[in-house]
Amino acid sequence: MCTDKADGRRLPNELIEAILQLLPPLQMFQLATAFRFLRLQSSAIPLLPGATIDKAAAKGQVALLNWWKQNKLPFNYSRAALDNASRYGHVLVLDWWRESGLALKYSHRAVDWASANGHIAVLMWWDAHSRTRSSPSRLLTKGRSITFKYSSKSIDAAHSPDVLDWWCTCRLRHEFKQSFSRQVLSKASRTGNVQVLEWWKKSGFLDDRNEDIFEPLFTAQALDLASQNGFVGVLEWWVGSGFRFETSRQALLLASLNGHVEVLDWWRRSGLVDFELSEGEREMVLTECPPNVVEWWSSEAGVK
Repeated sequence: MCTDKADGRRLPNELIEAILQLLPPLQMFQLATAFRFLRLQSSAIPLLPGATIDKAAAKGQVALLNWWKQNKLPFNYSRAALDNASRYGHVLVLDWWRESGLALKYSHRAVDWASANGHIAVLMWWDAHSRTRSSPSRLLTKGRSITFKYSSKSIDAAHSPDVLDWWCTCRLRHEFKQSFSRQVLSKASRTGNVQVLEWWKKSGFLDDRNEDIFEPLFTAQALDLASQNGFVGVLEWWVGSGFRFETSRQALLLASLNGHVEVLDWWRRSGLVDFELSEGEREMVLTECPPNVVEWWSSEAGVK
């Protein structure tokens, strides 16, 4: 019973509950929690805007998943549940799902995201429980069987040498060699990940590739992306790597637009790129770049 402070009379709980049920779900849940109306609180949870099975899995909320299932509420979910549980490293959610008897819905993103985020325990879970090996082109199986499904992004976007070591050691070597794309070095360069660049250099995998596949790995894109994001250390790595690579003036323009004077200094010292700008490029520098960059081009390259 709740007390009406105006005249001291108590309102019946049944009336309070009836009134609360007329409120929007979030307010109903908050007041039901405050008044300890547990039945009403439970019935409000599925109605909350952010309360979904997919989101509970993504947040690692095993207790909420248990509650939802035990109360026999509609258990609607998509591939995003296991994909995002893997993305954020929630092995307990994966275990719960496997033991729940529910259909296993997932896509290659589960392993791709786990790999990109460095969740080796999640990779081990999928590997240990998979019944069939799947190449990046295989369709996922439905129902209760588990397939180790992934795409080239699993390896292209791996930001940790430890993850790359896991792939190399725990998956077959010939399978690994077919599982990355021409973008591996460009992606590591874009994020400034010299450790991963060094791993690829020492791995020998790039040297094993055919010339027609090997050659495009070392285009100007990697250095352009490093310049765009201000990673002088990556530029230094490329020069010292021993790999053949291309350069373009695009690196200067991207560095300029993003205010990376230190990158412009590096390219100037390197002598690898022609600093003679076209009329359109000069106009871009003068009108679209930060003041410190405009000043640099004026003093270092005579752009007025």
